[in-house]
Amino acid sequence: MTRPRSDGTNAPDHPGPGGAPLDILVVATRFPLASETFVRQQCSDLIALGHRVDILALREGDGAWTVAERAIGLPARVRCARLDAPRAARTLRAVRDAAWLAARAPSVALRVLTTGDHALARRVDLLAIARILDTPDMHAVPRRYHAIHCHFGPAGLVALDAMRAGLLDGPLGVGFYGYDLTREPLRRGRDLYAPLFDARALLLPHSGYLAERLAALGAPADRIALHHLGIDVARFAPVDRSARLDPGGQARPLRALAIGRFVEKKGFAHLLDALARAHPDITLRLVGDGPLRVDLEARCRARGLCDRVTFAGWRPFDAIADELAKADVLVAPSVTAADGDMEGLPLVIIEAMATGLPVIGSAHSGIPEVVVDGVTGIVVPERDDVALAAALDRMRDGPFRKLSGAAARTRVEREFDGTRLAAGLCDRYRRARWPVAKGR
Repeated sequence: MTRPRSDGTNAPDHPGPGGAPLDILVVATRFPLASETFVRQQCSDLIALGHRVDILALREGDGAWTVAERAIGLPARVRCARLDAPRAARTLRAVRDAAWLAARAPSVALRVLTTGDHALARRVDLLAIARILDTPDMHAVPRRYHAIHCHFGPAGLVALDAMRAGLLDGPLGVGFYGYDLTREPLRRGRDLYAPLFDARALLLPHSGYLAERLAALGAPADRIALHHLGIDVARFAPVDRSARLDPGGQARPLRALAIGRFVEKKGFAHLLDALARAHPDITLRLVGDGPLRVDLEARCRARGLCDRVTFAGWRPFDAIADELAKADVLVAPSVTAADGDMEGLPLVIIEAMATGLPVIGSAHSGIPEVVVDGVTGIVVPERDDVALAAALDRMRDGPFRKLSGAAARTRVEREFDGTRLAAGLCDRYRRARWPVAKGR
């Protein structure tokens, strides 16, 4: 991955302002995940732009590779540290890894085992990461990149530990997408990300709402930069849905679609309650699965909705565009969960808008930043079943759907093109200073 510099070290020259390819390490908590297609899309976009991409997966994912991902060799770029292995196996592996590292690079082993105030479990993790980042010459550590780009705050903390232990080097950036700024600070303390703030990592929230949450936690204002996740706009092409309208301009039945994990913050329980209040011509297709499936199915039966609701289960990423094409409206009724977990800005909303599909979304987190009430869709208060039912009824108006769907497509083309956003991300790293803090 790294290339010799003119001074004989293994570090890549820091890129100038031009478009030279970058050496990029993407750090993900799990990879690939069926529910986090945005990480895979960004990696694919970076590769398509000609950059050299390695992926450090801290734990194994659950997603299947798409044909397009296999075609560009994405699976071969993944190094999985398997930090979720059983404790006994991890301990035994750590003993072997420590001996291996001490024999290959004694100074690196000493640093891994003594840096900072980490608990034993974190040192075990660092040894696993050191082994998975093995190079033919371990004296070539730290492995140096033009960008170390982490998905979710906790992954950024692990990457920073690896940098301080001497395993990695390069400008560090962290994308924040939701639970990492809503639930995690409540669970693990408001100073959770202080190490990232102290190290002056580049902080890249996916929405303006998340940028505000970062600032409230004490992040340096000059290190926060709004950076949206993007999609393959060509993959989610506009769909002509006019054939589904009756002579009066209404769709019968109106096909509502909701996609996501069956967890509290998705608000699907409220969607079922709203559907029971809405016009009987409206049907709902729920795509996804999760721990609340049994509860949602029971709610569906209790509301007498079994003939109007389809539980479709998980659909592969390649099939999501087809699901959107068959729908008349996407519904994203997100709520704040009891444990504080919230959305950031669900990417399925962007994918739906790209196909010209209007969206009903709740006034939650970053959703109103893209679902503009009366323009690209309808925004309703969280947990307001009456307002959500009224929004579903309003979406039966074909001309309104057509106008808002066209505005939605225009918005996505302008602000959420994945290739353009990936290029912008690389420009941010080209301007970034080389990492600051190595240890405390």
